[in-house]
Amino acid sequence: LHEFNSQAIANMVWAYAVFNFPSNVDFGLHSDLIRLIVSSIESFDDKGLRQLHQWNLWGKERTDKNMLPLDLSQHCLKVFNSTKVFQSRFQNDVARVLHSMGISFEEEVLLNSGYSIDLLVSIDQRKIAVEVDGPSHFIGKTKKPNGKTQLKHRQIR
Repeated sequence: LHEFNSQAIANMVWAYAVFNFPSNVDFGLHSDLIRLIVSSIESFDDKGLRQLHQWNLWGKERTDKNMLPLDLSQHCLKVFNSTKVFQSRFQNDVARVLHSMGISFEEEVLLNSGYSIDLLVSIDQRKIAVEVDGPSHFIGKTKKPNGKTQLKHRQIR
């Protein structure tokens, strides 16, 4: 581990979060790994900090506590929140159709986790999250979501 650079560490822990295999928990949440991340936090770029945030959320899913100290958790969340949101033409088309049907909704709603959901639809006093996933969210021409999309869907539940 000590030979890994910060991006390799970020990629590795992000992969743990994406795959979510129970056997990964022992290593993915290992105290030596966490100490290494904390001691080298200054070397992580924004991409790495976003990945650390997603891994931290995964750890919280698994253990009900943050993996990183609170100040680092908050810093990673802040960087994660700074990501520019891109609305696709497909998402805009879905919003136009909902609007034309008289359905109430909000766009790009920010959740406490740092994720934003494409549309939050209000129907019969219920709120329903809608993610509008076009081709870039899938592996090749399959209907299988890519790792980033799978992780987001799991972490916004």
